[in-house]
Amino acid sequence: KVIKDRIFGMTVHLVPQFNVARIYAYDITERKRAEEAQGRLAAIVENSEDAIVSEDLNGIIQTWNVGAEKIFGYTAEETIGRNISLLIPPDHADEVPDILQRLSQGEHIENFETVRMRKDGAIIPVSLNFSAVKDADGRIIGASKIAHDITERKRAEEALRESERKYSLLFDKAAVAASLTKMPEQVFADVNETFEKLFGYTKEEVVGKTSLELGIARPEERAATYNELERQGQHLNAEKHVFTKSGEERIVLINVIALKLG
Repeated sequence: KVIKDRIFGMTVHLVPQFNVARIYAYDITERKRAEEAQGRLAAIVENSEDAIVSEDLNGIIQTWNVGAEKIFGYTAEETIGRNISLLIPPDHADEVPDILQRLSQGEHIENFETVRMRKDGAIIPVSLNFSAVKDADGRIIGASKIAHDITERKRAEEALRESERKYSLLFDKAAVAASLTKMPEQVFADVNETFEKLFGYTKEEVVGKTSLELGIARPEERAATYNELERQGQHLNAEKHVFTKSGEERIVLINVIALKLG
């Protein structure tokens, strides 16, 4: 049997009996490592909870992972080959050309918060990270983006704002004099309207100052209050002598509670 040696271009005769074998070994370690790394990366992309999408410079979707299916409601078959604009609400249509222009100039865009539209028409808040896609010659041929659904974070932020708004309303309109004191400096951070009426000071006159600087409290009573606060975390139902801006002495029943804010 005659075969052609592909390495050296020689004609080789194979015989039934032989005492020499020619063996070629190709080192494919780096190729296998690259294939394994590529496989791991592909698995990460495919199984990510975030939407990972790539598009060309015309906005045509090239790849679409499972995370994108979950977030936006479209399957890969429904999106690949279509323009990315199907996810863009009409009032955000100018974002895509601007983003592609910035990427074409080599800019990397991170944590870009905006909104996108699901298949069912629902508008969801997302945080986007964009990177340019380059060919073998280093030319920018498209963009890849990671979209993180921040709906729950936005809800939590809105709930916090609403809670703060309600607290502020209750604090400002409370029928008793209320104040917030910053520790350990012991300076006023806020006072409500009833506090202003009781002591005769405006909020602007009080904030940033201590009760001693304003002459509101007796030094020994003030010291006892803060000592109890440090030991017990509160000082309740304590009668104190206080002084208004005009110098009038009054007796008040105070409740002081330590809080940890932020």
